[in-house]
Amino acid sequence: ENGDSQSGYELAAYYKHGIGVGKNDSLAVKWLRFSAESGYVTGQLDLGECYYNGYCNLTVDYREAVKWFTKAAEQGNAKAQYLTGRCYGHGKGVKQSDEEAFKWLRLAARQGYKPAQELLQRNKQTW
Repeated sequence: ENGDSQSGYELAAYYKHGIGVGKNDSLAVKWLRFSAESGYVTGQLDLGECYYNGYCNLTVDYREAVKWFTKAAEQGNAKAQYLTGRCYGHGKGVKQSDEEAFKWLRLAARQGYKPAQELLQRNKQTW
C-alpha cells in the first residue's frame, strides 16, 4: 500500500497460490497489476503469463500478454524476451514477424536462456 512494487508482487503471489492467506484470484491480479504497472519486471512477466495462459481466472488475451512480456523484455528479462519472441513467431497478440521473433530470441539466447538457444539452433539461427 506504500508503493513498493516488489512487495506488491510478493503479496500477489501469496493470493495467487493461497500461501498464508486464502487463495483469491481477484486480489492476486490487483496486486500483480500494481506491481507490473509500477515497473517491477517480475510482476510484468507474471501478469503476461496470467493473460497468456488464463491464470487467476483471467480470460486469455494474447495482446495483453505480449504487452507485459515486452515491457519485461525491454528491461532485459531473458524469459520475457523469449516469450515475446515466441509471440511474434506465432503471431499471438501481435502481427507475425520472423524478424521481430528472432530479434527477441537472440537477446534471450545471448543471456544464456536455454529454450531460446535451442529454438534458434533448430531454426539454424545464430545469436
